[in-house]
Amino acid sequence: MLGLVVLMGITFLIVNLTFFLDFFSFIRITHDGIEQRRSPFRHVKCTWSELEKFGKFQLQDVIFIEAPSRKNNLAETSTPLDLLLPKQPFILLTGYEGWSEGILKDKLKKYAPRLFEK
Repeated sequence: MLGLVVLMGITFLIVNLTFFLDFFSFIRITHDGIEQRRSPFRHVKCTWSELEKFGKFQLQDVIFIEAPSRKNNLAETSTPLDLLLPKQPFILLTGYEGWSEGILKDKLKKYAPRLFEK
């Protein structure tokens, strides 16, 4: 019983810490590429040519990045939770202002129009 209470307490702390840290998250778009920081758990930085396609991960909108095995590993990704994430790196879009209607979507259309082609 005590183990269950401790496990629930740890889970509660992790969830609340994640929500707090998401407050400091950002997506930065430049003419060179895109960068996402989900502090301190996830950092992804890549060029526009490395973006592969839109998709879903755990019901959230993402942009998949070409897998390092198919490219010379130019995309920089780092997270201490690598074992829990899919092998193909991605940038999370859900929850950021301007996605799916607004400035974030407009900038993606400007710099990576091929992602919107069907």
